[in-house]
Amino acid sequence: MSNEKEIREKVKEYLSTEYKDLTIKEEFGVFLDSRNDVMGISFNNIVSVEIKSDKDNFSRLEKQLKTYMGFSTITYVALDISHLKKYEDKFLKNSYQFSSVGILIYENKELKLYKKP
Repeated sequence: MSNEKEIREKVKEYLSTEYKDLTIKEEFGVFLDSRNDVMGISFNNIVSVEIKSDKDNFSRLEKQLKTYMGFSTITYVALDISHLKKYEDKFLKNSYQFSSVGILIYENKELKLYKKP
């Protein structure tokens, strides 16, 4: 069983605490070719979060992040700790393209900010 639901709840808590004025939506993507797992909307910000649980893979992640970065003021990826090294190697090591994406890490039932967006 995936830990995606646990991460989703922690992401919603994080966004509610970090960005007090957000209205939070899930699985938002009516007009997009990728659907945000969690999205927060306010007068000043659109915050998009893509969740990669312990059972997920990265097959669509590049396209998802590019889509979200195109309209969001802030983009995060929320990763199970098991994905951190792979994410860093694939998305941060040789490119600045995704350097503005914030990283949230889920480990031991806790979600922590690893890298600010």
